[in-house]
Amino acid sequence: LPTFSTHIFARALSLEDAVQLTKSNNLKILQYQEKCNQKDYVNRQAFGNFLPSLSINAGITHMNDPLEIDLTPIRDVMILMQSGNQVEITNLSMLGQGLPPLSTEQRLALSSQVHRQLDGLLPPFKETLKNQEYKTATLVATQPLFLGGKLVAAKKAAKAGKAAAGFEYNHVSNEEINTAIRQYINVLLLKHVVETREFVLEGMNLHLNDAEKLYKQGLIAKYNFLRAKVAVADADKNLFDDKNKLELATLALKKTLAVDNSISIQTIDSLVYKANSAALETFNSAAREFQPLFHMLSEKNKMARQKYVAARADYLPSVVGVGKYEMYPEHLSSIEPRWAVGVQAQYGLFNGFKRFHRLQEAKHTQKEVEYIKLDLQDQIALLDLLVQTGL
Repeated sequence: LPTFSTHIFARALSLEDAVQLTKSNNLKILQYQEKCNQKDYVNRQAFGNFLPSLSINAGITHMNDPLEIDLTPIRDVMILMQSGNQVEITNLSMLGQGLPPLSTEQRLALSSQVHRQLDGLLPPFKETLKNQEYKTATLVATQPLFLGGKLVAAKKAAKAGKAAAGFEYNHVSNEEINTAIRQYINVLLLKHVVETREFVLEGMNLHLNDAEKLYKQGLIAKYNFLRAKVAVADADKNLFDDKNKLELATLALKKTLAVDNSISIQTIDSLVYKANSAALETFNSAAREFQPLFHMLSEKNKMARQKYVAARADYLPSVVGVGKYEMYPEHLSSIEPRWAVGVQAQYGLFNGFKRFHRLQEAKHTQKEVEYIKLDLQDQIALLDLLVQTGL
């Protein structure tokens, strides 16, 4: 029969190693790192709004009939009128020369002759504007010229969003690293607890052996012997419970470090007490200066202001430069240009009060961010008060 062996990898882990693993492997940190990358491309996308856009519209169209313009009736009327005029001029010329006027037969014959001549000289008054089937391929370029400040607001908001994502990443990274440190220290502490429990259980077993010998010799009462057995059972139970706690703490640490459960980690650092003589105000100043949440809320406030600017821009006209170039000129009609450039302006007169409501939404978003920042400042002030009063 084939045999299978399970390899359990062991790794010695210092506190510094745990921090580095958290930075590189922690799934939540990686999630917010991707969010930073996303906001970076949003910022680049916002810059692209200032550049012209170029597109091509291509297609093939088949109509039920060609698109034509037919002015043949006008041509016929022109030939008829000119033929009659020519007959009258000829008749007047003969009368001026003392000759008899043209007879009816002569008039008809001369009119037919002139009609044939004019019909051969005049081109047909009929032209095909579009064939029954034609192709189109048009290059279209647009360049925003003025959108009421929307483009600038979008760029500033995207830049603030990128900065806010960076501060949020720092905040989450700090929290996860702090969690890893606390879990690492918890594992260290529980290891010491388990070692102490094992030492206590060993001592209790020795005590139980001594109590059993003394009981058999009749030197102690059975009550004392039973108390020793109960003490051993309690020590064994406490050891079992703390071993489970150590295992759970190790699993929690592995999860934070994103380490596979098949890898056994051995903490190698030790718990050493080190006094910190820094004043409380030092920590308060550092928190206000370096706390990522404060900086993140400042950037969120910038985003809210730019949202208000963009909403206000809806009350201004938008101006866009446009241009087009046809790549199949042979399919254009005589009244269609091959290329054209121009400027288009648009101003919304009424849209169901949506502009007004968007503006009000932006105002309240600004207030919301301001209140969040004030609430965070109040929480830090309350924490200072609790520490100072020793509560």
